[in-house]
Amino acid sequence: MSKTKLSTFQLYAMVVLYCLGTSSILFVAREARQDAWISIILGGIASLIIFVYLHGSIFKLNQEDNSYYDTIQKVFGKPIGKAVILLYAFYFIFITFFVLRDIVEITELYILNRTPRYVITIVEICVIIYGLHRGIETLFRTAELYLFIVIFCYLLVILLLPLSGVVNFDHLFPVLEKGIGPVLQSTPVLFLSIPFGELIVFLAFFPLVKDKRFGVKAGAFGLLTVILIMLLITIFLITTLGPYLAYNNTFPVVIMVRLIDVGDFIQRFDALMILIFLTGSVFQILVLVKVAEESLKVVTNFPYKSVISIFIGILLYFGAYFVGESRRDYLYLGIKIFPYFISSIFEIGLPIIILILSIYHHIKGNKAQKNAAPEDAAPKTTG
Repeated sequence: MSKTKLSTFQLYAMVVLYCLGTSSILFVAREARQDAWISIILGGIASLIIFVYLHGSIFKLNQEDNSYYDTIQKVFGKPIGKAVILLYAFYFIFITFFVLRDIVEITELYILNRTPRYVITIVEICVIIYGLHRGIETLFRTAELYLFIVIFCYLLVILLLPLSGVVNFDHLFPVLEKGIGPVLQSTPVLFLSIPFGELIVFLAFFPLVKDKRFGVKAGAFGLLTVILIMLLITIFLITTLGPYLAYNNTFPVVIMVRLIDVGDFIQRFDALMILIFLTGSVFQILVLVKVAEESLKVVTNFPYKSVISIFIGILLYFGAYFVGESRRDYLYLGIKIFPYFISSIFEIGLPIIILILSIYHHIKGNKAQKNAAPEDAAPKTTG
């Protein structure tokens, strides 16, 4: 993986697709109702701060390391470092459980409603394992091309909704009807989980960017793009369906896109939105699983990646069912439990510790260089 080289635009494209994956058809910040757009802005700002000043600073202080795995082992020491890498590997796999569950549910609901769920799950896992074997460069090149299709589709939806005459901006009012409380309660999920969270995984890709100076900036611009897209989608979701209908639908963006009807000719765009969601979610899974695969390889020193891929595939199959028997249980675990008790540790808690230890090692290294410099500069005396 260390020999792989990525362009800044490829990293930008992957950040956009990664964040849009599971959130592209959901009503994020749904508890804030018509004020969800305010939560989007606050969550986006918080996510940018975490991404640039926490995750980005960790990378900048350890740019000389060949990989993210080297950094973790350097700051913690090898035994503890490998344990931390292993924890992150299972954290990424656990996130994948939720994403895969979403893919399976929407495929079952809108595309293959007569196909058994286990068949859909197995097919999706086979696609994931195949994608892993194609390698990092192939994955990021594909993301680079697919980004243009995604952006075009979103712009098309945003343009056609007003032309269909279904937008009513009165649904955005009254602003803060129930106070700032629901907005603030909805915000942490946005920067800890979807759509602006779970970005610690990109620490594994920053060292692979050809020009390391612009890796964090490319990711930040990608995050800004996602914030803008999610802000527009959320506003149109509220103004077309209304906050009540948007709140009570499982996949409200699909319902919103179905309302597009320009001259009884341009209509039925829901299939397009589902395609965007499925493809974006597969990119998200591949990023998470690829880093998990590399992490397990580093920890175990096991040389056969194909065996690790199959092992992860088996975990994904059972994990997709583990994250809640019903949709209600799944949402409770994904919104009320996972972000606050799991994601907060791996996205903020552990990175703060890594940053503090990186600063310590950086200061220690500078002192060692200063102490060594006078000795090197001292003239040699001859007897």
